[in-house]
Amino acid sequence: MGMMRADGALTRREWEVALLIAEGASNKEAGRRLGISPRTVEQHRANIMAKLGARNAADLVRIVLSGSLATPTEARQSSG
Repeated sequence: MGMMRADGALTRREWEVALLIAEGASNKEAGRRLGISPRTVEQHRANIMAKLGARNAADLVRIVLSGSLATPTEARQSSG
């Protein structure tokens, strides 16, 4: 299993996966577009949902589309 950041912020790859999910991409499509396996996308999705407290895919999309998430760069700048 992958490592989670101690600050709970999304990694750059998790952010990319979250945006593709919000666009409606399947795990297979997101994996193809990012050059990773659908299983890896599934793992990123699980990590994203845990970090954001999303209960389901619709909740995840709502959170992403709300614009309330810091990008990985913004999270890094505010923490250091």
